[in-house]
Amino acid sequence: MGEAAAFTATDYKALVCIFLTGGNDYANTVVPFDTASHAQYLSLRGSSLGTAHAALGATELTPSAALANGLQYALAPR
Repeated sequence: MGEAAAFTATDYKALVCIFLTGGNDYANTVVPFDTASHAQYLSLRGSSLGTAHAALGATELTPSAALANGLQYALAPR
């Protein structure tokens, strides 16, 4: 019954959980991707931890509605 309701609903949303075992760096998985936020992220993380994801082929997340202040996020390439 729940699947049928989800199929016809126009406002259906799903929550996807990903369990990562091991040495995942939580602050380096979903990263800020817009220029200003990414520069701040790199300055806070430092050169040893922060990565220039744009240059390394990060997967940009594209929400259905634009985020406030032009914020963008991406998934780290590794």
